[in-house]
Amino acid sequence: MKLKAWDNHEKRWAKTHEIEGELFINPESGDTGVFYIHDHSASGKLHYTVVKSTGLKDRHGKEIWEGDKLKSSNGLVFVVTWNQERFGFQIKAKDKHGIEYEKGFQSQVESDLEVIGNIYEGGE
Repeated sequence: MKLKAWDNHEKRWAKTHEIEGELFINPESGDTGVFYIHDHSASGKLHYTVVKSTGLKDRHGKEIWEGDKLKSSNGLVFVVTWNQERFGFQIKAKDKHGIEYEKGFQSQVESDLEVIGNIYEGGE
């Protein structure tokens, strides 16, 4: 499994040598597969959010990560999330009418998708 960590304090991707703390699943979100590294500093806050690679690439060959925003050819913007019940990644979107779309994330859909950002660097 390939992982990387978002630094919630510095608002940037952390370098491996910077990460200290204990890895655990976020108790506030239940057993969703969202990993955090708890920082034992004075703040006591969740310092890093750890995301997993899907192992897939978009239509331009860019690696797709949990939390990435993906744009489809029909203009919908999906967000990659982990679905614990299905034990796999899924993509979710909402169209201009507020209708939500959710589907399993499979290699056959990657040829239609392009990474345009992620929920960390550009907000949700």
